[in-house]
Amino acid sequence: MGSNGLLVNVSREEILNEKSLYIALKNKIISGAAIDMWYNYNPKYNEEGKRFPYNYPFHELDNIILSPYRGYSPFNDLKRWDEVIENISRISQGNCDLINIVNLEYQY
Repeated sequence: MGSNGLLVNVSREEILNEKSLYIALKNKIISGAAIDMWYNYNPKYNEEGKRFPYNYPFHELDNIILSPYRGYSPFNDLKRWDEVIENISRISQGNCDLINIVNLEYQY
C-alpha cells in the first residue's frame, strides 16, 4: 500500500493482523485506516475502568477512524441486542449512565 495507502475494512477481524495494523499505523507505514471490526468482543476493564475491543492502543492514534461495529446486527442473534435493551431499560428508569456510548474524544 505504501505511505499514501488508506485501509478501509468492514470485514471480519481475521482479515487483518491486529499487531501489524497497529505498527503500520503508528509508524505511518500506511497513511490511515477506517475500520468497523474488532478483535475482542468481550473486553475486560482496564485500570481506569475502560474497555477497549483491541489489545493495542488504537484510540491513541490520529490516523484511524474507529466505528462501533454496528454496521449490521442480525435479528437472529439476540445476544447482540442485549446492550440496546439494557440502555432502553436504563433510560426508562431515568438513568443516564448508558453503556456503549460513542466517545468522540477517543473516536469510538
